[in-house]
Amino acid sequence: MARILHFADLHLDRSFAGLGMASSEASKRREELRAALRRIVDLALELNVAVLTVGGDLYEHDRITLDTGQFVKQQFERLAQRPVLIAPGNHDPYVPDAVYRRIQWPANVRIFDSMHWQRAEIADSVTVWGVGHTGPAIRDNLLRELRVGPDETAVALLHGSDLTAVPEGKATHSPFERRDVEGCGAAFVLLGHYHNLRLWPDESPRLGYPGSPEPLDFGEAGPHFVLLLDVTKNGVSVQPLQINEVSYRQEQIDIAGMTTSDLVREAIVALARNEEQSPDIVRVELVG
Repeated sequence: MARILHFADLHLDRSFAGLGMASSEASKRREELRAALRRIVDLALELNVAVLTVGGDLYEHDRITLDTGQFVKQQFERLAQRPVLIAPGNHDPYVPDAVYRRIQWPANVRIFDSMHWQRAEIADSVTVWGVGHTGPAIRDNLLRELRVGPDETAVALLHGSDLTAVPEGKATHSPFERRDVEGCGAAFVLLGHYHNLRLWPDESPRLGYPGSPEPLDFGEAGPHFVLLLDVTKNGVSVQPLQINEVSYRQEQIDIAGMTTSDLVREAIVALARNEEQSPDIVRVELVG
């Protein structure tokens, strides 16, 4: 058996500008994304996985600093001999000035740096086939090009859009159809791009999006996950493991009858007090 821990869409160094946060709060959120990577590496060590896989958008190319790149390197070094396999996505493409090229990565880190499928052997005769985005707007159906041999137990790793389940307003990158999942020959397809958990089919899944490890805005409510795969010649079992510490949610306060701003402020403070030490980020709508 080969055990794989998979995550995607961490988006290190995200600006959070669209949420209207103060700069100090956005900085805190960026630190919380770093903390998520620490937890993921801790979990990989705790579960004694054979390999850690990354389904793209590990960071945001336009904002990534070398300091963050070195932080990622240090975290992956903690895994020692365990491979880390990275399939760059549309936000972290393998381009000439990518941090992927500017950091001297440890020997256990492999970045799939081509739009042609590359093979990595892991444990117990299990292979991972990976492919990477070499630009920010790849429209090629990369999964259609994969053909795994009939005697090979393989997992595919890429950043791409399942065209049968595109979230509203989400751009498609490396789009594919579900018949491509069935035709590629891989026992399971590990993905990144969609920010909420998605497994298909419900029974005996063949593909999985873990979602972002930490929610990134109010459209990503609820728990967030990494995926744990146990791969054998007889099949694949997949288990979502919740990883987030922060949640986004929205609340309403009826201010009918409140005659001063002090009363409104007290109601908001009372809401926060009722949540005790919850790390949730809450958007409060005043109605009435």
